[in-house]
Amino acid sequence: MGRAFLYVILGGGVAAGYAALEFTKRGVSPGELCIISEESVAPYERPALSKGYLLPEDPARLPSFHTCIGAHEERLTTKWYKEHVPRLFTPKIANYYEEYYEAKGVKFIKGTVLNSLDVNTDGKVTAVNLKDGTKIPTDMVVAGIGIRPNTSLFEGQLSLEKGGIKVNRHMQTSHASVYAVGDVAAFPVKLFGETRRLEHVDSARKSAMHVVASIMEPEKTDDFDYLPFFYSRVFALSWQFYGDNAGEAVHFGDYSGKSFGAYWVNNGHLVGSFLEGGTKEEYKALANATRLKPPVENLAELERQGLSFALDINQTPPPPALPPVEVSPSGLAMEKPLYAWHATAGVILAASIAAFAYWYGRRRRRW
Repeated sequence: MGRAFLYVILGGGVAAGYAALEFTKRGVSPGELCIISEESVAPYERPALSKGYLLPEDPARLPSFHTCIGAHEERLTTKWYKEHVPRLFTPKIANYYEEYYEAKGVKFIKGTVLNSLDVNTDGKVTAVNLKDGTKIPTDMVVAGIGIRPNTSLFEGQLSLEKGGIKVNRHMQTSHASVYAVGDVAAFPVKLFGETRRLEHVDSARKSAMHVVASIMEPEKTDDFDYLPFFYSRVFALSWQFYGDNAGEAVHFGDYSGKSFGAYWVNNGHLVGSFLEGGTKEEYKALANATRLKPPVENLAELERQGLSFALDINQTPPPPALPPVEVSPSGLAMEKPLYAWHATAGVILAASIAAFAYWYGRRRRRW
């Protein structure tokens, strides 16, 4: 019989690493936790590849990383790019980055797909052959082809949805002792009011830490209330996106410079926001404004205000909290006194009423 573990993590990605770290922080004893993974190394930060390793200035170094190459038969026509590339960016934002890339010497080849690779006797790639017959000499190939969640193991055993494993607000699956986090988890997004599956390292990190809290201290752990977040750093540019890109996009800022952005308004409320070249404070204001989903009545005015719209919302003090309410034995809801003088005033008022009732009763008997 194999060794028994109290907790088992399937997979060796970012979510697995953060879950394991959270388990150890919460006092899991040696020998109670196991990670099962095809990786030959411990979990590591994947974003270090694109955000650090490939940068020319002081690149990060990874313990190990794997690249893969694949091709599919879907033809990347102009129509395909219009439908898929702007899925996060609007055409206006996408055009800005494409022109910026081209100014840095990046060449875009559209309307075709990979057919094969030429490899020399040393196993190095020397050229890329495209389906349209073009041959491109190369020294390195980076495959950015995305992922498809591997849920085949759980078919017929767990509830599946949105191409992933369906979980509740505690990241718990249809089986009470099985939880799912990261790219494979389809979880309720409070901001959207629906279940979604998000493929991003920020979601993987936060869902992993949350699920460990849900497992070890369920009575002290709130629902997973996640604000969808995406970001990237390319050359000297850096952008962040919050929420959802549903509804109508409202652009603002200087698109000829390095600081601009966009809001998304759906059903009269702000649901998404994007900013390039912002400060830490500006990104924080954008995130907070998106989570609040403020009403937007005039799109032209929103465009005029631009970033100030989010900054002003964060400077507006929240409405005063209502006093706590408790239920009396009679079933009546009563406000709980917030300060000692509230209680004192209540006693004085009650005594005054009692004295008046006593005096009035004696007068009636006299009448």
